Amino acid sequence: MGRYAILIGIVVGVVSQVLLSGCAGIAPKVYTFENKQVYHNSFDEVWTAVIETFAEKGIPISNLEKASGFVATEEMTFPAEYADCGATPVGIKFGSSGVLGAFNVFVKEISPSTYSVAINSRYRFITDNPFYKGCVSTGKIEAWFIASLKEKLKK
Repeated sequence: MGRYAILIGIVVGVVSQVLLSGCAGIAPKVYTFENKQVYHNSFDEVWTAVIETFAEKGIPISNLEKASGFVATEEMTFPAEYADCGATPVGIKFGSSGVLGAFNVFVKEISPSTYSVAINSRYRFITDNPFYKGCVSTGKIEAWFIASLKEKLKK
């Protein structure tokens, strides 16, 4: 009888391990994208283009510091394609109807007429689901912002 108990214990242990490992949520993908661009314009030209981009799209600003070249948005709702929040173990995507997020833009001098602009975003999905791992940017807001600045700063 002891052999059967050990065998049953092993089988139960293996089955439990397989079932539990299947419960892990599906983590967001890793996305590679540019979040920084260099512009050969004056600070005032770059700063104006940044502020115009926010204004044209009605993006709410929570913090603006021209002297340091920093602008941060308020948290807002973004379409689902802007962030990947992973999925449940059965593949139901978190945030498929949209996510909350915010981003900031930082204008930094490289030389007197050359400035880099970096865009950093963060997203979240409100849930108490234990499989939720967090959200990552897909690079869409960064690409859109860089394209908008390139258009405004053409020389």
